[in-house]
Amino acid sequence: MLLHFIQQLPQKQRLVVHLRDIEAYEVAEIARTLDMDEGTVRVNLMRARHKLKVQLQKIFDYEKRQMERYKG
Repeated sequence: MLLHFIQQLPQKQRLVVHLRDIEAYEVAEIARTLDMDEGTVRVNLMRARHKLKVQLQKIFDYEKRQMERYKG
């Protein structure tokens, strides 16, 4: 599911997340690889992670509501 959400990100954000969180590149390496400033890499990473967090929170909240619904 997480990979599905990553695939939905804009290209720059998707690449930055992949390189940092999956391939474990350092920010400086990503900046060199993608020809970006380090600050731009950090901003794209922050925005991407926020989008992923929002999507995952929606799923978590839905699952939580479903569990509460069937408890009582």
